[in-house]
Amino acid sequence: MTVRDDVPESAPAQPKPASSWRTRLRTVVLVIVLVAAAAAIARNWRELVEALGELSPWAVVAASPFSLAAMIISLFTWRSLMADFGAPLRRGDAARIFYLSQLGKYIPGSIWSMISQAELARDLHVPRRTTLTVGVLTIVIAQGIGLPLAIVTLPFAAPNAAERYWWIALVAPLFLAVLHPKLLTWLLNKVLRLVRRPRSTTRRRGAGCSARRHSRPACG
Repeated sequence: MTVRDDVPESAPAQPKPASSWRTRLRTVVLVIVLVAAAAAIARNWRELVEALGELSPWAVVAASPFSLAAMIISLFTWRSLMADFGAPLRRGDAARIFYLSQLGKYIPGSIWSMISQAELARDLHVPRRTTLTVGVLTIVIAQGIGLPLAIVTLPFAAPNAAERYWWIALVAPLFLAVLHPKLLTWLLNKVLRLVRRPRSTTRRRGAGCSARRHSRPACG
């Protein structure tokens, strides 16, 4: 991404105590999420049991390491982007924010996980616009990586789906092009200008949390 070398290095801020009303609100939201998750499981219980019955135990065992790796890589990607946008987080804080926010996916709507990230990160003095911007970029990166993988695997996993979604092969190169740092930063700055937000800046191209030795204590 475009770099501004004058952006100072910043250590992760210490968590600030949440106010009583925010604590109560989070408790209510957590209860809503758990109820929504339970309702979703109950509503689709028959389909869930049938799907589990069709899975081979060996297939589940073989796929589990890849699923775990995907979850860890997603966390590292999100944490690295947060650091590049001037909000380095310690591993424990990043994991808590990222994984807890995923519970928001059980609430109808596709934005609750990002809103949860923004609210949880506020306890570490991270601006909401930074967390929301990183959340959008994380989705874009995931799509840019997932679409080419879908092109390769769909013909083997679901031939009928491959015939139906052939147009993915046309869209995937566009997502890959958008992932180029220069183009991605240009598009992001255009969007931020439309919503009248400050331009995007990063500490260093691809710096993340581990590129510089002196940044590791801030991110560790």
